[in-house]
Amino acid sequence: MNIQGKKVRLRKIDESDLAMVMVWENNPEFREITEHQGELTEGMVLNFIKNSDSLEEDQQLRLIIHDEKDEPIGAIDIFDADLKIRSCGIGILIAKSEDRSHGYGHDALSSLIRTLQKERTLIHLRCLIHETNEASTRLFIKNGFEARGIKLFKGKKAIQYILDL
Repeated sequence: MNIQGKKVRLRKIDESDLAMVMVWENNPEFREITEHQGELTEGMVLNFIKNSDSLEEDQQLRLIIHDEKDEPIGAIDIFDADLKIRSCGIGILIAKSEDRSHGYGHDALSSLIRTLQKERTLIHLRCLIHETNEASTRLFIKNGFEARGIKLFKGKKAIQYILDL
């Protein structure tokens, strides 16, 4: 899967991304928004990469986000995909603070949503955002997601957002 947006290109993750993903996954700044606890080993990340490229087989898909210079700047994930009910979770990361607030996240998310609308494989998207994460809240609302409830995630209040395509 390759998706071209206005500012970004999305491509499936592969094993050549291992070192970069190790840095992202083990960054303490991102630990509160991920499912895992503590440091991930190279083997764990490699296993994740190998099992993140097919919705049909793995129920998850990680796409690497490239900027206009074709540099990898982040990732967008589809996870917990249930193809029978065509539902999934979705999350996004722009890894470096200097790459945020340039429209890359919006372009990546809106490009993926347009592709999913065309394919009709998934029609129900959900995300969970800590209530203090204003940038992510704005991003998902701008892309049509609506608040549908509050949950606790890692001991903090988080809002669940839903988009039905």
